[in-house]
Amino acid sequence: MATMQGLVPIACLLLSVAAGGGCRSVKASRLAVPKPVHWTASASASAEGRGPEQALDAQTNTWWRSGAADPQWIAVDLGRAAMVCGLGVDWGEPHATAYAVHTSLDGVHWALSHEANETEGGREEVLFAPILARHVRVGVSRSLQGSGAAVRTLDIMGLADRPLLWADGVPMPDALALLDGDPETTWRSPDSAAVIEMDLRRQRPIGSVRVDWGPAGFASNVTVEVSTNRADWVSAGQIVARAGDFDVLMGERIHPARFVRLSFSGGSPESGFEVAGISLRGEEGKARPWAMYELAAAQAPEGIYPEVFRRRQTYWTVAGGLQDGDAEALLDEWGGFSPGVRSPMLSPLVLTAEGVASARQAETLEHRLADDGTPLPETVWRLPSGLLLRIRAMSRPGADPPMSWVNLELVNESIMTQTGRLVCVVRPVRLPPPWAGGGLAPIYRIRNVETAGGWQELWVNGRRFLGVPDPGVPFGAAAFNGGDAAEFFLRGEAPSFRSVRDDEGLASAAWWTDFDLEPGGRVRWMAAAPDPEAHATASLRRYPWPEMPGGMEKAADRFDREWVDAAWKWRAETDRYAPRVARPDAVDALQSQVGWLTGIRALANGGEGETVESMAWRVAALLRTGQAARAREWIDRVAGGMNPDGRVPPVFRAGGRPMPSAGDEGCPGTQGQWAFMVMEYYRFTQDAEFLQSRYPELRRAMGYLHRMRAGLEKAEARLPVEERERVEGLLPPGGGRTVRTYAEHYWALLGWKELRTAASILGLDRDATWADDQYRALKASVRRSLRFRLDRSDVSWLPAVVEEDGFDADSVALLFWPCEETDLVEPHELQSSLDRFYEQFLHRGEDGSAVHRPSTDARLLVPLSMMGRGDYAREVLYDLLAARKPRGWHGWADVAMEDPRKPGRAGFMPDLEAAATYVTAVRGLAARESGGGLELLSGAPSEWLQHGDGYRVFGMPTAYGPLDLHAYWHRDRLRVEIGGTARPPGGYRICWPRQVAPERVMANGEALKDFDAVGVRLPHDFSGTVEAVFPYLAPWPRDP
Repeated sequence: MATMQGLVPIACLLLSVAAGGGCRSVKASRLAVPKPVHWTASASASAEGRGPEQALDAQTNTWWRSGAADPQWIAVDLGRAAMVCGLGVDWGEPHATAYAVHTSLDGVHWALSHEANETEGGREEVLFAPILARHVRVGVSRSLQGSGAAVRTLDIMGLADRPLLWADGVPMPDALALLDGDPETTWRSPDSAAVIEMDLRRQRPIGSVRVDWGPAGFASNVTVEVSTNRADWVSAGQIVARAGDFDVLMGERIHPARFVRLSFSGGSPESGFEVAGISLRGEEGKARPWAMYELAAAQAPEGIYPEVFRRRQTYWTVAGGLQDGDAEALLDEWGGFSPGVRSPMLSPLVLTAEGVASARQAETLEHRLADDGTPLPETVWRLPSGLLLRIRAMSRPGADPPMSWVNLELVNESIMTQTGRLVCVVRPVRLPPPWAGGGLAPIYRIRNVETAGGWQELWVNGRRFLGVPDPGVPFGAAAFNGGDAAEFFLRGEAPSFRSVRDDEGLASAAWWTDFDLEPGGRVRWMAAAPDPEAHATASLRRYPWPEMPGGMEKAADRFDREWVDAAWKWRAETDRYAPRVARPDAVDALQSQVGWLTGIRALANGGEGETVESMAWRVAALLRTGQAARAREWIDRVAGGMNPDGRVPPVFRAGGRPMPSAGDEGCPGTQGQWAFMVMEYYRFTQDAEFLQSRYPELRRAMGYLHRMRAGLEKAEARLPVEERERVEGLLPPGGGRTVRTYAEHYWALLGWKELRTAASILGLDRDATWADDQYRALKASVRRSLRFRLDRSDVSWLPAVVEEDGFDADSVALLFWPCEETDLVEPHELQSSLDRFYEQFLHRGEDGSAVHRPSTDARLLVPLSMMGRGDYAREVLYDLLAARKPRGWHGWADVAMEDPRKPGRAGFMPDLEAAATYVTAVRGLAARESGGGLELLSGAPSEWLQHGDGYRVFGMPTAYGPLDLHAYWHRDRLRVEIGGTARPPGGYRICWPRQVAPERVMANGEALKDFDAVGVRLPHDFSGTVEAVFPYLAPWPRDP
């Protein structure tokens, strides 16, 4: 089936008929498809309240939603056998990207009638060779996000639905090849002109027409007309063929039509022309800005336009700000730059005698950060010609007003002189793709003005957007005309206007620099962008651009100096916790997460707000990396948004403003997360004044949690016995949900423990007793509910929701840390839950689970190690590292997909929850707080200990003071050196790498006898060297 590449995939009409097929003349009365009232539907699985019958009710505001993993199917029983010729399906979200249609007489034996790959959703109508069938099944083999599909309406077509076609007024059976969706079957006209008419058999909306050309040639002009009666024709427009591959007419409006006529002219006088397919689209096929850009991209060489217009996933990162209030900018993997998530983007191109080159034409793409995890990203293209293009983005530390910079450096690494043009195109497109909050950033007005200080200012829609520190750099702007400003350079031209308007919001512009580079020569270009979030300065009449005497080269020199200075400043932040190992990939990633956690504020989650849970993980990670002052910023932010009654809003926008929630009832877990943030800060800083000042808010937050149970006792008393046993004593659903999650209760239990600890420290015995009573009561209720669910379940892994079945690895991880409630269930049930996670991990992509969350994988690293599954943890760790996109930037999307280029929900990048959980997890593999003590090496991969000089860290921040740790495993000896001022009251425990008892253990030269196969315990004030001798040689660790 033909795919409508380059068009918006909504409400499309796609016709395809098997070559040489079509419904034959038969007695329609006996073989007609029954009316839908006689149909029944079934499905492989359905979401609650979204059964398959809703696909048959002819309503677009209801739909069938499949199960949450591929593959899925929906089937229709017509009630009796009929001659089936096709079907119409209106996809919801998510839609199928690959599916098959099977038919059957008995519902047991099935025949394949149609198969489709790379479909685009919306409305599809599929016609296939007629077949006698009672059952029709649509099987979704792959969906947009790997999470099943939705169908709004499903229609089964019969004899009367076959379209009729005429070529020059004569019915021609071979003309059906126009609609079969197979590029190998074509219709060929021997003449240079021809007329094709189609009878669609019923009136339909026509918004666009696409013509795919065959290999024998194309017609240069196609006039399209539509009619409702084949007598009165209305012009829908004209196609002027451009490339000979395919062409599309996008109408300015929707035409209701039953008949469509295409008049071809301008074919080759000798061989005529050849058509491989004709596709019609409906409402969303008309000329709309996004569709126009998609069409331009589809007809241009790959890479000229952003990948999003070819429906491919794109990854990006943030040039973070060192100080609060600094600008934060975006750089994508292809070298696209944007000063904000809602701003237009800047895209580089390189023109040479060989043509136009983009990142797509590069032999290799490199991605890296400036130094030791500093959020100063760069992308490097290595082109086949020997040219290298380096694109760097940075936020100027402490700049007033805040601004970001982008720098391009083109270097000739070949042995030949290279000539050409470096182009930077400004486009009305947001850098993140639409499925990650992006889309168009309309440019209705664009103009270039020169300032008295020698800067070129680019104004977009009345606001200052970019500045270029050299008035001599050529510039041109253009309205959209079959493409943006890049099209000029494809034709060997350049745009010439200094100012343009575009009513569709698709104006664009470009700067360019011609180059003639000897081997080793370079040309540089840079621009500065005011922070689009700094509204007070964005529209200043005179903007305080930095003084840049000397033109572009001097400005680029200054960029290089500031880049180095910023890298050193960042390194001072990210190196406060800097483990060293010979295989540093995991540790390099750890330091990079510190950069993201400290440098991303305004753009957290794309500026759409950050959950309190994500902030709690961020605070925990910052404290473990020596960033107590920055951790306090986030605690203060939540405190500032707390309601007077103690309710903690679940989400905060950039700048600290709470986001309006779905309801006013609050979220039980959020109260506990706030308490954890406060007490974790106290544990790492021992700041009694801080605890004293925050205690009233902590007490008020937990008081609100207590009040959430008010009045529930009477309602619970009226419940049936089994229902009461399941929910009695639990907290109500929060955040607008209708079900209770166990994770919310684990956080609530932690909140009561934190309040009890805080009250005890401050000598508030009544509060401590009250908190302890509440904790014990809630824990008893949670234990009873879990026991009720587990005893009545066929599986032994822990449920995620009180009222429903389902597994959630995140809630299992919470039981281990930070909530530390593993005694709620039996050890074998914890183990079964971890095994369940690992089983799902092993079968990703095989059982339809095509997506997963990196933050979940990170959370499970320490629990796996704690339960003796260090080998599992190692596999998960290296799979997690492989999921970085791109690898050199050490960042994760919120959701990782098995197909990294498949469009779908990826969330904003880098995902800060994944960053924070990774930091706490990887740090925890080497050292973690547990029961008042420090547990060392419980999950450290063996290669950390065996390669090079082993694992070494100085001044690791812990809740008990800074720790120095060095561990080296060579042959049959493990040597561990402990130093620093850490004094854990519960002492230390060193865990053996293979959980085998050593033959002997020495501590500072004295033999120890109290050790086992798990490890050895040391007193709280121990400092020195421990050496363990094992009865076997250390196996050489395999590379991941």
